[in-house]
Amino acid sequence: MKHIKSTVSLPVVLLLAVLTGVIATQALAGLVAPKQPVVATVNLQRVFEGLDQRDEMMQDIRQHLEHLRDQVEQREREVEEMQQRINQMEHGPDRDELRDELAWHMINFEFWQQQEMHKSDVDRSLMLEELFRTIKREVSSLAESQNYDMIFIDDSDASLQINPRAEQSREAQIDEQLGRRRMLFSSEELDITDELITRMNNRYQAGRTSG
Repeated sequence: MKHIKSTVSLPVVLLLAVLTGVIATQALAGLVAPKQPVVATVNLQRVFEGLDQRDEMMQDIRQHLEHLRDQVEQREREVEEMQQRINQMEHGPDRDELRDELAWHMINFEFWQQQEMHKSDVDRSLMLEELFRTIKREVSSLAESQNYDMIFIDDSDASLQINPRAEQSREAQIDEQLGRRRMLFSSEELDITDELITRMNNRYQAGRTSG
């Protein structure tokens, strides 16, 4: 009988050992640290300033502003000439008519100038929007190719600015800037700004060549 008991109990012991091993393995697996996210940072201001596409866009805008400045100077000369003519004329219907013409000319000039400045502002804002969309697309492509889980905008090195001529109080200006801050410190090892600029410039120049 003793021999039978020992023979029967052996498989049971082995089964218990296997189950114990499985349970231990699962328990250890639960203790293993989860995968750490792969993180990188980008200095957005440096990206904007380093893009060839932005340089060409800014050149077009500068040319437009120079043309606008020439037009403003021309119209200012016309106003000055009309004013000189008025000053040289004697009082009378002709002088009054020219003064009315000058007043109407100055109203049109002011309206035209406001419209042109508004158009320039819209053009610059559209340029920034287009560049930002391009940056986001390239950041997504870079993250996918390099297996980054998150890419943050690094604003940790930006200093707080005070505009003494602003309508806001100094405290309000500082408070507003603090509210926009997203990062206090980032290691330089995480920075991929230069890599992003190089990728974007290469892609932009390749597109120009193929186009």
